[in-house]
Amino acid sequence: MARPKKLTSAPGPSEISTWEKQIVPQGSTIVSGTPSTGFDGQAGIGVNLQAQTLYNLSVKERAEIAQALKNAGYRGFPTNGLYNQALVNAYSSALMAAETSAMQLGQPFNNDFFTGYLSQEIAARNALAIGTGGPKVTEQRVIATEDQAKALIDTVFKDQFGRSASKEEINKYTNALQKAQKKSPVVTTTTKVGGKNVVTTTGGVNSTQYLLDKVSGTDEAKANKVLGFYETFMRALGAD
Repeated sequence: MARPKKLTSAPGPSEISTWEKQIVPQGSTIVSGTPSTGFDGQAGIGVNLQAQTLYNLSVKERAEIAQALKNAGYRGFPTNGLYNQALVNAYSSALMAAETSAMQLGQPFNNDFFTGYLSQEIAARNALAIGTGGPKVTEQRVIATEDQAKALIDTVFKDQFGRSASKEEINKYTNALQKAQKKSPVVTTTTKVGGKNVVTTTGGVNSTQYLLDKVSGTDEAKANKVLGFYETFMRALGAD
């Protein structure tokens, strides 16, 4: 596999100094939002290639990615290079947003595009900080594509029911998820406090948790829960 080109500069203001080298380490490969397979080829909700990618990086490489994500407006994780779930969540969100941007622009989604996407986000945020010093508010709607939604819905159904979602279920929950994402954008507020830019990020939808909450109220989920209680009770009695 060809090594990605080294990024020596980034689009946007010249004062951005963090882009002297590529965000994604040389030789690394970004992973899109499609779940990986678990036992016997079945998708497992606990298996996340994005998490594995971050986990296998060095502390220095993870610190560089964490700092880049923070500069682009993602929050809630340390930038010391230690592996943690909050960093995985931010990395996954950034990949989904970048992949959506690539599809809209008709560009191939690869390391170079992801790096350029984050640099553009940082340039935009820095531009917002120039001016009166008053609060600058931006909204970003991260909407799952049909393929992304289908992969996630199938993963949830296999985890909850041991089967793939039907075509009707895919359509139903894709529409529900996209509607929820449109109603809950990621809101970023930048203010000047003591000569420093203070950035606050709120909103957004945890897609996996949203779908789990939705399917848990179905008759099938309730029936599975009752059956699970019954089987546990019978095992406690020593029944086969």
